[in-house]
Amino acid sequence: MRVLVTVMSLTWMLTYDLIAYAGSLSAEQVNGVYDLAKPERSAAGQTQELLIQLGEHQGKTVIATAGCERCPPAIYSLMKQESSELQRAVFFNSMGVYLISYDDNTLVSVMADGLLGKKVWQKIAYINVYRKRGSPGIELAAAKTFVISESERLMTGEGVEKVAVTGGVGITIARQDIR
Repeated sequence: MRVLVTVMSLTWMLTYDLIAYAGSLSAEQVNGVYDLAKPERSAAGQTQELLIQLGEHQGKTVIATAGCERCPPAIYSLMKQESSELQRAVFFNSMGVYLISYDDNTLVSVMADGLLGKKVWQKIAYINVYRKRGSPGIELAAAKTFVISESERLMTGEGVEKVAVTGGVGITIARQDIR
């Protein structure tokens, strides 16, 4: 009984985290085969589809993408703060590629000229649209406009969820360089 309660508690906490940070994404909704707007390279060669799974790995919420069942996956970690502020799931991998949820069935894969939240993106080095098989998607041009506007929204704070800063004594002191 104790194990069951613990498992149910952990399942609820994971579900809560996914809802709070990843919008309405759930494993049941995300997991599946996705069609690509343009082909990508994989261990199996050029592919027009990806297998995508949402789950947990080493205590982190991740999305794994693979060109085939035997292909090594690319792992993207959930960016909690950015996801919370933008109110949509944002994932990032070690190669500098972001996966940004456009809607419940569409992810935009993008590599830009800076880190999300550090500058407004000007140049997109790579972009692709992953559309869950059987659902409508968006065009690459619309995806590019979307990711640039999301980077701008995060930088300007317009339309993002306000994040409360807690702690400290509530006093801000301007830093001065003394030479």
